[in-house]
Amino acid sequence: MRALMQLIVMSALVVLADFSPTLHAQDAAWPQFRGNPPLTGVSSSTLPASLKVLWTFDAGDAIESSAAIADGTVYVGSAGGELVALDLQTGTVRWRYKTGEIGESSPAVANGAVYIGDLTGTFHAVDAKSGKPLWTFKTSGEIRSSPVVVGDRVLIGSYDRFLYAL
Repeated sequence: MRALMQLIVMSALVVLADFSPTLHAQDAAWPQFRGNPPLTGVSSSTLPASLKVLWTFDAGDAIESSAAIADGTVYVGSAGGELVALDLQTGTVRWRYKTGEIGESSPAVANGAVYIGDLTGTFHAVDAKSGKPLWTFKTSGEIRSSPVVVGDRVLIGSYDRFLYAL
């Protein structure tokens, strides 16, 4: 069931990413959960009359959160404890970064970094181009919320009942 759910999520992501015959990174930007800091969940892109699957990706475990799309790259976390960067055009893996198990925390992309929380309570900042760790921050509870980037700060809630501005 998990594998089916993961395939459905990634297929839906890829189908909806087909905004034009050739994908343009600026047209497909969705850098955080619900698309933007106000969390409107609205895209200005126009969908074609018919949708088609461009590619699929097998994450090896469930994907329980939304993906982020920025600069021609799709970023997604899996329950298997990986943040993965995929080429938007082809689905080819650009890099993999090991985390703790990722639940509902969707990645956010800003200022050259990808941010995501995991169920061990660790918040990760990863270089968006290379997948190398920039820094981590440990909370005292699970991180199930999705980060929101505002200017040079990233906001994240933890099950330790605190909201952090990092």
